[in-house]
Amino acid sequence: MIRLSVRLEAIASTVKPCRTLADIGTDHGFLPIELVRRGVCTRAYACDVRKGPLDRAQSHIALAGLTGSVIPLLSDGLAALERDTIDTAVMAGMGGRLISRILLESAKRGNSSPLSGLSQLILQPQSELPLVRKTLCRVGFTIDDEVMVTDRGKFYWIFHTCPSASRSAGHPAVTKAGDETEEELAFGHILAQRKDPVLKEYLSKRLDVTTRLLEELSGQSAEEGSSAYVRYGQLAKEKNLIEKELEKWE
Repeated sequence: MIRLSVRLEAIASTVKPCRTLADIGTDHGFLPIELVRRGVCTRAYACDVRKGPLDRAQSHIALAGLTGSVIPLLSDGLAALERDTIDTAVMAGMGGRLISRILLESAKRGNSSPLSGLSQLILQPQSELPLVRKTLCRVGFTIDDEVMVTDRGKFYWIFHTCPSASRSAGHPAVTKAGDETEEELAFGHILAQRKDPVLKEYLSKRLDVTTRLLEELSGQSAEEGSSAYVRYGQLAKEKNLIEKELEKWE
């Protein structure tokens, strides 16, 4: 039995029962192995763009006795998968810009895109969450649940998404992003609505960091347009967003 990290366990718990899953950027293959072993899905593709991780995943699959049920697949994102091959996809541990690129490139394939056949898409971006939220809207998916966990001192957001009700049948047409506020793009609304303690901890710590950095920068002379001037403005904006978000706990 594979012992998943806190982060991977949270991702595994977010996946709803499905037929066939693809883990994009699988690395060691632990997540698809465990999901098949637990009966969450009957078949899984362990996908990676690099041969080295796939070789490691293949070894772990064989040790788990799941050869044929978990299939290593060399793939740049969703490129090697066709429509109706899978009904669930997971993208975890990647930067938000990479996740967005993968989704947009797949959506451009139209009817042949595997996005067309998905009932759920689980994302765990490492960065640029506002960009990921916008991209999900553009490719016709809606975040219907969010989970936030800490693992070894780091905070992780996990999105469970499903096809949008307004999405046209047949293929994921690229549409304009919605009317989310800056706070919603940065922090979502689901976690704040249920006053999630992990989100509050993250916001409180981030507020301390931005406040300290602003104090350090305020003691420096910075000309308008300089990197220090721009950075101060960015931090001041972030601090304001965090303070507004924390008001929801009052």
